[in-house]
Amino acid sequence: TRYSPDHPVARYYLGMESARAGDHAAAVVHWRRALRSRPDDFATRFNLVIALDQSGRREEARAEATELRRRAPDDARARALAARLGLP
Repeated sequence: TRYSPDHPVARYYLGMESARAGDHAAAVVHWRRALRSRPDDFATRFNLVIALDQSGRREEARAEATELRRRAPDDARARALAARLGLP
């Protein structure tokens, strides 16, 4: 399947490639765009939290981690990530 560059799946993978290359700022842009049309996508938001934290944007990371936990309250990965950021 071919996706346009603005398709959320394409944005997800562009974010992954950016993160692998160490360009966390670009990854953040791609994942935020992907979340515009797929706000419930767990993997995208999870990776966004990590990229924000690795970019030194801790408060934004904490806000997104809070949103991740709100959307997936029973997910152990979301709880662990929130705890890593000092959230209850």
